Amino acid sequence: MANDENLTPFKKGDPRAVEGGKKSKRGPSIKSAMKRLIESGEIDVDEIAKGMFQQALEGNGAYAKLVMEYIDGKVVQPIDLDANVNTLSFQEVAEK
Repeated sequence: MANDENLTPFKKGDPRAVEGGKKSKRGPSIKSAMKRLIESGEIDVDEIAKGMFQQALEGNGAYAKLVMEYIDGKVVQPIDLDANVNTLSFQEVAEK
């Protein structure tokens, strides 16, 4: 874990500062291509949905999860911020 006292932000022009916010170069083009195919009628959205549902019924776990997320929404796993966590010092770990 980093020492918060000696952290400094990236300076202007540091290439490492830009890397974190980069978007995928392929994402927008694939999305726009799919949108264009659907709008032109080359791809039928109902057929895509039927195919996804069929894959889920045949036992494909990834499609089953995707279909359920579309139907019920994504499952939220709450994080208990007040949890009691027992921490050990390096000395205690070394003794075990």
